[in-house]
Amino acid sequence: MKSDIQLGNMDMAVYLNEIRRLEDCTVLIAVRDVHGFCITEDIIDGLKSLGFDQADILRDQEYHSFIGIWTSGKVVYQNVGGDEMISHGQYLNNHYLYLKSATWSSGNVAEVYIDHIAYAVNNRGFNIVTMDNVQDTFIDSVVYDTHAEDIPLYRLTDGDKTFIQSTRR
Repeated sequence: MKSDIQLGNMDMAVYLNEIRRLEDCTVLIAVRDVHGFCITEDIIDGLKSLGFDQADILRDQEYHSFIGIWTSGKVVYQNVGGDEMISHGQYLNNHYLYLKSATWSSGNVAEVYIDHIAYAVNNRGFNIVTMDNVQDTFIDSVVYDTHAEDIPLYRLTDGDKTFIQSTRR
């Protein structure tokens, strides 16, 4: 079921700030392929403002897998891997969450499952899935391709990946 909360089409740093303002939601992040050689300081700061204190590692011009879970204003799990596949599963808010992140050479995948249903766009970059904790509904699933200079935004729409816009010119 889809939530009535709407997140617009915006650059990733603004998107992360909007999520932080929602407060009573759960955000699941998994990186596919390369986290991005075009990642900006604003994006790193946005991740850190949510509480992902390992985000500085993503400034490295190297391949890193990344998984993050944020709920109701706090980080409940984060893992920044190297050039490798990482995964994590846990129960949270009466749901089973499973996330997998793999770089190009270690599997090239970003998976986000909630109760065994796939929600990630599963494209290169930061795959972000947001759930409404109050209504217990799905809000949004996007990916920001932070490896491309224009950092394109894609959204999962009715099960299909849809290009939305370039977020940096």
